[in-house]
Order: sequence, then C-alpha cells, then structure tokens
Amino acid sequence: LPCTHSETERCFMTSQNHGFAVEVDSIPNGWKVLFTNENDNSNEGIIHESLPYFSVQFHPEHTAGPTDLENLFDIFTDAVMTYKSNKPYNINNKITEKLKYFPKIQERPKKVLILGSGGLSIGQAGEFDYSGSQAVKAMQEEKILTVLINPNIATVQTSKGLADKVYFLPITPEYVEQVIKAERPTGVLLTFGGQTALNCGVQLKKSGILDKYNVSVLGTPIQSIIDTEDRKIFAEKINAIGEKVAPSAAVSSVDEALAAAQQIGYPVMSRAGFSLGGLGSGSLDYCVVKIPRWDLAKFTRVSKKIGSSMKSVGEVMSVGRTFEEAIQKAFRMVDENVNGFDPNIKNANEDELREPTDKRMFVLAAALKSGYTVDKLYQLTNIDKWFLEKLKNITDYYNILEDQGIISPEVLKKSKQFGFSDKQIAACIKSTEIAVRKLRNENNITPCVKQIDTVAAEWPASTNYLYLTYNGTNHDVDFHKGFTMVLGSGVYRIGSSVEFDWCAVGCLRELRNQGKKTIMVNYNPETVSTDYDMSDRLYFEEISFEVVMDIYNLEQPDGIILS
Repeated sequence: LPCTHSETERCFMTSQNHGFAVEVDSIPNGWKVLFTNENDNSNEGIIHESLPYFSVQFHPEHTAGPTDLENLFDIFTDAVMTYKSNKPYNINNKITEKLKYFPKIQERPKKVLILGSGGLSIGQAGEFDYSGSQAVKAMQEEKILTVLINPNIATVQTSKGLADKVYFLPITPEYVEQVIKAERPTGVLLTFGGQTALNCGVQLKKSGILDKYNVSVLGTPIQSIIDTEDRKIFAEKINAIGEKVAPSAAVSSVDEALAAAQQIGYPVMSRAGFSLGGLGSGSLDYCVVKIPRWDLAKFTRVSKKIGSSMKSVGEVMSVGRTFEEAIQKAFRMVDENVNGFDPNIKNANEDELREPTDKRMFVLAAALKSGYTVDKLYQLTNIDKWFLEKLKNITDYYNILEDQGIISPEVLKKSKQFGFSDKQIAACIKSTEIAVRKLRNENNITPCVKQIDTVAAEWPASTNYLYLTYNGTNHDVDFHKGFTMVLGSGVYRIGSSVEFDWCAVGCLRELRNQGKKTIMVNYNPETVSTDYDMSDRLYFEEISFEVVMDIYNLEQPDGIILS
C-alpha cells in the first residue's frame, strides 16, 4: 500500500490498512493529514498540530509486509519517555525529521570511458562484446559521449558508427591513463570488459589515477568489485548480513589446503581464484538449456575431465516447451554431427560416469539405453534424479522408435515433442531425413512458433525472441512476407568466433539501412546478433536443414543470406 507523507511528500510502502478511512473533510480543528493513500487518495493517518497525538490506518511493522515506517514506533516510545520527564516534544517535527531525505544528485557525466575485454580467451569471450555494445547504446540513448578502449578488431563494439571514439590499445593502467589524460572523461564503466577491465579499474583506483583526473566510477563501486573478487572477503561480507554461505577458506599452499579441508570436512572442492559461479530460476512457460562447447580434442596433453576450471570456448542456448525438447536441441547446436541425446555415440562405462568429461552425457545415454536404473546412475553421477528421469524418457523413446517398422503419425508427433530431429528419427527407423520430413508434412506435423514470454504471463509479451516447438497448438505471431532471412554463425569454436558475429551484425545493419525487414536465426547467447534490437525477428533455433526450412516455409522471406 503506497502512502505519501504530507510534510516530506515521500512515498512509503506499507502493509494493508484496516479497510476504514477517516473522512478528511470532517477532521476537527487542530488536526491535519499525516499520510495519504496513493491508490485512491483516501486518508491513511492524522496528527495533532500541538498535542503529542498521531494515528495511522496501516500496520507500520507488520511482519508480512514492508517495514518502511517501523520508525513510527521509535517516535512513539520517545514521545512517551519525554512526556514522563516533562520535556517538550513536537511529534510532527520528529516524524518529518525521521522521514526527510535529501538525495545527493551526482553531476550527469558528459563523456564516459568504457573498458573492453581485449582479446578473446577461454572464460572471457563474445559475451563481453555483447555487454559492451549494450553499454555504448545505453550511453548514446542518454546523449552521453562514449570513448571505448578495446584492442580486439573482430568485435562489434569497435565497429565504425557505434562508439564516438575507439582506441585500439591494451587494457592496462599505463595506456588507459594516456587516454584519460587526452580525453578527460567524467566517468568510467568497468563492468563490461570482464576480468581484464575489472583488474585494470582496481589498479587505476589504487594508483590514484582516477582521483588525479577526477573520473567517477559509474555502476558497481571499486570497493564492491574488490569485495566480490576476493573469496575470503566475500564470505565475510555475506556472514556479516546473516546469510548462509558454504564453509570456505582461502589458502596459498598445499599444506594450508589440507589443514583447511580437515577443518571443513570432506568432501571439499579446490577452486582457483576468479572462477565464480551463479544460480537462478524462473517461472515461465518455456525451458531454456545452455550447454558449453569444449574443443579439447584440438589441444594436446589436455585432460578431458571437467571441473571447476573454465575449459569451454563457447556455449549454446536452446528453448523449448519441455526439458526433453530443449536439451535435444542443445546437443545438436553444440555439434552439428550429433543428432541429440544419442545413446550410440559412446559405450556405457562406470568410470566415465563417475568422472565428468566433455562426452559424459553420451556415456549416460548409452547407460540408460543398456538398462541402468535411475537410482544406479544417481549413485554414479550425483546428477539430480529429476534430470535423469527426463533423460530416461528420451532413451525410452529411442527404443520405441527402433522397434517401429513403419512409423505411425502418432509416434512421429510424439517423437518430435520429445525433441527428436528428422535426421535422428531417420537413423532410428533406418530411413532418410527427407523421407521423414515428407511424412511429417503429409500428416501436417509442423512446429509452432512461440514467443519468449519475458513477463511470466502477467500481461502480453512484446518481444521479438521466437522459437519453434511441437508442444503447442497455435502460433504466437502472424506471418507477413517481405523479410530477409540471415543465418548466424552459431556456437563459438576455435577458428570460428566473434569475427563471424561481426559479419552477421554488419549484414543486418546494411539491410536495415536499405529499409529491409530482417529475420536472424542464431542460438549463441553471447553474440550481438542475438540482441533484441538487431533484427525484426530473432529465432533462437538450430542452424540445420530441417529448422531453417521450417522457418523459411512459415515466414516465406524474400531471400536468405548464408555467407
């Protein structure tokens, strides 16, 4: 319940009132309005002008609601104590004094320096080109001049026409100071260039360069960066506010690690610095699966085991209505030579199930198909049983498909709902992808186009993020001709990285300059080409014959650009 205080005109969130209100017009002399309901302008509190009396219609301290006005109880108890000691006490002035607030308005920056991430590396790749590009766009919307430092010529953010000035220089304090001295920015953004920019920003602050040139750090303060980068300090900060955190210790030698492990208790995980992770959840009508891509085969003498250290060179993101559908898509996105959660790629091996590797999921598929139970696999892998049950659904349907002589429309539709591709189904029934596609079309088994709902169905979504699913009955969008379709570069891999995203973005911009409406098909969440404002329609989908043809048949574009 939003209530505005009459003296300060500040609005506070309070708990629900009693359902009654004082009629303002009937307030006797000597009384005045203290709080007003912003929803219906009814009275929510009155106060006497001279006597120590006041009242509110809400519960200031209600445990189920906001606590913005808990201090009203402090004022009340202070008034009682003061009254007992026969001292004067003006309640109205005390309430106003407690509730007044004068925000410190920072001077609006006129020119901002943005630090990029430099060269791409494992653990710090195209996602920072995306975030840096967004930062430049946000500054431009606010009519703020942007100066970008990034030596990576293959990024979108360094393209002509985005930032006002671009310096192709190393992200080091020495070079950044030279740019600050020449450009004299009033603010700097450090959080859009990954670890490289964060480390550089901390060094600039500690060396006094930012203070010397009067440059303000915008966004996350330097001290917060230092606190979150240091595991020990971060754990102390979390404990200070009473939040639970996993027991941990910062060590710098093997002996210290063994002593800490003995104190914490086994099992323990040993992690290097700056390998922080995160956790999130949603409440939407679609399922998203992200899988990293490991190109470990291209490195000699590199362990295939996956642990807490970053080894992936890219990632994919798939969207579906069920977990089975989404994860099968994701496997195909990571490697175009994989049909999905395929049990025929690897053999079941308990040692490989115990140790996470880049191919363990296919060992898991083989184990499920060969008869391993969910309980047994849980003991071996410690993968949550919910995921194991869902993956078992896929391998169970593999068996059903392989037992089919002539596949029925019902079985075909069900297999599509489980995320099986035409090529995958063809391999199971000893047919061809074209034959399965023809059978699908003859039985009108085609995907629905769904819009990604960013507002949890609270009101109609208006995004241009689209995906295909067989777990639907109708399309969320109308199809109008006149589009030009552009295929993205897919997952980052060694030898094919952000430079091809630059090409895709350049293509989209040129089409827009010519007045063409565009469709982008890509599944890499790290790219700028999958940004919401780069194309008119964005399909987060596989780049395969089947899916591209499905989109083409639905959209009927004027043309398609493959290069």
